[in-house]
Amino acid sequence: MDYGAKGDGITDDTAAINAAIVDGGRCAADCGASSVLYAVVSFPPGTYAISTPIVQLYSTTFLSDPNDRATIKGLSTFAGIALVDTDVFIPGGGGTQWYTNQNQV
Repeated sequence: MDYGAKGDGITDDTAAINAAIVDGGRCAADCGASSVLYAVVSFPPGTYAISTPIVQLYSTTFLSDPNDRATIKGLSTFAGIALVDTDVFIPGGGGTQWYTNQNQV
């Protein structure tokens, strides 16, 4: 909510959530699945409506209160492969994705 999300189930929170995720110049396209900038994005209780996928960048954890969980729902105008996308397909890239398929922690 620090980035402008409302969590009211009506307002499109996509831009605010994605802004929170990318804050700090973290690993996105062209980073090759390597990052020293881990992040935790916390969702307070509420319903977060989105119109396009939330891009869960490499080494990002989403958290919510387990006793009063946040809900992420697609708006009726939602367009995308999934509500949360963890490895974006590059448009016109013939099936290539952002990250190298590996995970070494």
